[in-house]
Amino acid sequence: MSILLQRVECMKEYSRLAGLAEECEARGEWRQAAALWESAAQAGRQVNHGDKAIVRLAACRSIIDNQKINDAIPVAP
Repeated sequence: MSILLQRVECMKEYSRLAGLAEECEARGEWRQAAALWESAAQAGRQVNHGDKAIVRLAACRSIIDNQKINDAIPVAP
């Protein structure tokens, strides 16, 4: 397989994963979105798109962490 064809395939995979991750974000499925962004980052590194995915992954993880903190705070009766 030529290098150009490999890059095209990587870009297609990155785009597919990023699209799925964005759909999960829209539904508030942060853990699934984070997993997809992590996969997109791996695919994107080969086509210079990994940085965007890493930033989005960090944002999802931050939201997940904030939800954990909020879940741990007791609600007054």
